[in-house]
Amino acid sequence: DYIADRCSTEIKAYEIRIPIYRTYSSREFRIGDVAFRPVSKAILDQWYGREGTPAAERDEGLNRERAEIQGSVAACLEVRAETRKAREIARAAANEGVALLRFLSPVNWTARLVSHCLPVGRENIQRTTELFIENGAVKSINKAAMQKGPAAWNIDQARSVLPGTLELLHELASGRGSTPFKDDLYSALQLRSRQSIAIEPPHKIVFVVAAIESLLLRDSQEPIQQNLGERMAFLIGN
Repeated sequence: DYIADRCSTEIKAYEIRIPIYRTYSSREFRIGDVAFRPVSKAILDQWYGREGTPAAERDEGLNRERAEIQGSVAACLEVRAETRKAREIARAAANEGVALLRFLSPVNWTARLVSHCLPVGRENIQRTTELFIENGAVKSINKAAMQKGPAAWNIDQARSVLPGTLELLHELASGRGSTPFKDDLYSALQLRSRQSIAIEPPHKIVFVVAAIESLLLRDSQEPIQQNLGERMAFLIGN
């Protein structure tokens, strides 16, 4: 009785939206269970305009949120669980949905770029701090953000370059579990997508090759170099 009472109190249906760093789209779309919708000004106005919010806090909060998340898409999920578990489920699903979304990004065309398409707060931007010393004392402190990829990403443009790709990714994510091959392909693409947020080219190569190995090798007992090379040549050769 006690557990049932606590469950009825703690377990609820939540709609959770996780903003994605400077990623924009003029229309909503889905990848599997994750819906991607822009964060509107109206939603932020409603939150900071709620009763009892001081005017200074409202203005400061709106400006801060506008600069960080307004207009960007958010990964939206409906979850039924207790609060902490609901957040865990939403974060995990958002990470997988965003990983597939990055397949449309132009950073995949070169090893020199890094994607910042990640949930806000995890945007993969390195920061540096340098102290300039003169006569044994600090003369100035320089702080800077180091972005190695596009500062913003318009998904509409990516969809026009790769038509149908987003729909195929949605179909794959929705059909996960229906066949062993779809499960293996989904896992391989999740691994492959990690190269787009890796900074060093050697790390990118590891994720790409590991994803290919997971699909083209039967098991860990096979000789990797010969079999992987021959199967890749068979797939892409003329």
